[in-house]
Amino acid sequence: MGFKKTTKASADQPEPSKLIRSQFKDVMVKVEDDVYYLDRLPLALKSGHFKKLFAEGESDLIEIPRMDSKTFSAAVDIMYGETLKSVMVGNTINNFVSLLTVMDYLQMDTDTETYKSFVTEELDSSRPFNKDIFKLYNFIVDGPGI
Repeated sequence: MGFKKTTKASADQPEPSKLIRSQFKDVMVKVEDDVYYLDRLPLALKSGHFKKLFAEGESDLIEIPRMDSKTFSAAVDIMYGETLKSVMVGNTINNFVSLLTVMDYLQMDTDTETYKSFVTEELDSSRPFNKDIFKLYNFIVDGPGI
C-alpha cells in the first residue's frame, strides 16, 4: 500500500506537523473514524472527484460522508496501482458491488474489461451459481441502459 491510515482519529491525538506531512503525504482524507494520509497526484490522476476538489483548492483535510472506510481503502489501493483481483481477495460479490459504487462516486476511470474478467471468473468458479453475479455481469457487459 502506498498510503498510511490511522484509525479512530480523536481530538486528543496531535496532528502531524505540516513539515513532515508536506515531505511525505500532502492530503488527509477522513472516512468514518479513519484518517488516510495520501498523495494528491495518484488521487487526481485516477479520480475525477479528487481532481475537481484539488482544482478548487480544497483544504488539507477532506471528509467524505456516508462511505464505508474499508471500501474506500480498497478504492485507494486501486488508485495507487493495485489490481482489482488483489484488492478483492477474500471479499464477496457484495463487496465488489460496494467497491463499484464507491468508484462511481469518486469518478474513477474504470476498465470494463477488468471487471468483466473478474465477474466471469466468479461465474466460472466452483461456487454455487449466484444469480446476482449473473446480473452484475450483464450490467457490466451491456451497460445500465440495456
